[in-house]
Amino acid sequence: MEKEVYSQSLCLMNEVVELYYIQKWNQLEIANELNISKPTVSRLLKQASQYGMIEFQIKQPYLDCLKLQKELLEKYPIKQIYVVPVMEDETNALSVKKAVAREGARHLQRILTENQMLGLAWGGTMHHMIQMLNPCRKKNTGVITLHGDISECGDEYNVKNLVRRAAMAFSGKRYIMGVPGYFETVEAAEEFKERHKYKEFCRYFEKISISVAGAGGWKPYVTSPLRPPESDYMTKKDFDELKERDVAADFMLH
Repeated sequence: MEKEVYSQSLCLMNEVVELYYIQKWNQLEIANELNISKPTVSRLLKQASQYGMIEFQIKQPYLDCLKLQKELLEKYPIKQIYVVPVMEDETNALSVKKAVAREGARHLQRILTENQMLGLAWGGTMHHMIQMLNPCRKKNTGVITLHGDISECGDEYNVKNLVRRAAMAFSGKRYIMGVPGYFETVEAAEEFKERHKYKEFCRYFEKISISVAGAGGWKPYVTSPLRPPESDYMTKKDFDELKERDVAADFMLH
């Protein structure tokens, strides 16, 4: 049993809690104000929690996001998953896309180290992610396109433009394939693969340490820029077949 002579003053504990959590003072400021040591402040805050003097609560939608993260991590062999909270006033498609892009940009800049090679895919979310990169945190990162270009989908989705902007943000070199994202025939694609330029470019793929790609929209709303008549990427017949097969997303032109 704890001796009474060593028990902490509940009034002092209460005052520390009020200054720290309500007034937002730091621990050193509290120690100086109450004429106690900083370790004592830290100990009083810990004991206040044990006494039930304070409670911590994660509100919605943040709590549901953490719960879903854990469920996904238990179900799939993935190292890390983020479920992005979306506020009630941010439920339109653009706001959601920007929220995901912002988290992607922050995560990418946390994990990047000096002189890495970054592979980028195309897409609207990628466009917003690159816009949100902090140019002050330059890593001398090389940036390479993971596939060819789809110029008819507009500058926002143009992989060449995305790679250029990302390379500027990271103060690194850019590597662009400079060919269409798809060919009219299998024969044309195979012919291109035999060219020296393509084989030379593929050597850079071996240096990629991080790849970033978005998953375009299909279900429940078909919003992919690849859909006809927005793009000539596929025929109406192919598109209808994909919908019948419950395709969930388009991923790097597939």
